[in-house]
Amino acid sequence: MTLADVTMTHSPRTPAMSVIAISPTEWRVSDSRRAEDDARSLVGFVQRVGDVFEVTFLRAPGERRFYASYASAMSSLAR
Repeated sequence: MTLADVTMTHSPRTPAMSVIAISPTEWRVSDSRRAEDDARSLVGFVQRVGDVFEVTFLRAPGERRFYASYASAMSSLAR
């Protein structure tokens, strides 16, 4: 699976989420209802680590969770 496949195949379930690839295995997730230069728009990060996706939540500093799929990881940030 390539970055293009993942990015085009899956997206967060809410239209208020914006996903930007920052590397082939890392994505920045923001709330698109806020200005891009507004630090409060940043929701979290997703990183592919082996066969799982690690989510770092910025609403709860230090909280990380692991998901089996990119779609599940993104959905967790949309809540």
